[in-house]
Amino acid sequence: MESSSRRVRSGIRSDGMPTMAEDTSATIKKAVILVAGLGTRLLPATKSQPKEMLPVGRKPGVQHVVEELACAGIKQVLFVTGRAKRSIEDHFNHDDLLTRRLMDKGKPGVLDELLCDDLGVRFFYTRQSIPLGTADAVLQGREFVGDESFVVMLGDSILRGSAKSDLLRCPHPFWTLALCSRGAPRLSAPHGVGR
Repeated sequence: MESSSRRVRSGIRSDGMPTMAEDTSATIKKAVILVAGLGTRLLPATKSQPKEMLPVGRKPGVQHVVEELACAGIKQVLFVTGRAKRSIEDHFNHDDLLTRRLMDKGKPGVLDELLCDDLGVRFFYTRQSIPLGTADAVLQGREFVGDESFVVMLGDSILRGSAKSDLLRCPHPFWTLALCSRGAPRLSAPHGVGR
């Protein structure tokens, strides 16, 4: 039986950077999304609402992250949560009452924007009880991922286009290297200082 999934072979270029060449046999199907942070840089907005639930357009930022993962073929997502993150779980749970009310009021268009139910993704949750950093948060997902390759995403980092596809290439069954950079606009004056 022929597999339609893909594998990426790795190598090292002369400058020491890894190379990746596509092959065909391993596809990543699981993702761990880290949402346990306290959101202190965005206080006071994040005092009572997780930063991952702050809107980006008409949707919470974390929904954009999940939609991109679903488009890339991810089928199972584990959220590693922390204190005061229950609204993330509520957001991705199916809500029969809300669905009925929107249908009764003739608002199926609004339902279309609640794509969480139609993404073909199963959601799981675990809590990082004591915030011991990013590596510990990833470690919370070890039972979920087992021996499979997986993607780790931050719940407030939205990737678009080729970045997400590159992220899902697996150069070796035991490690994945993903380099991401963010460009920032140059400011003509320091933040908070007008001309």
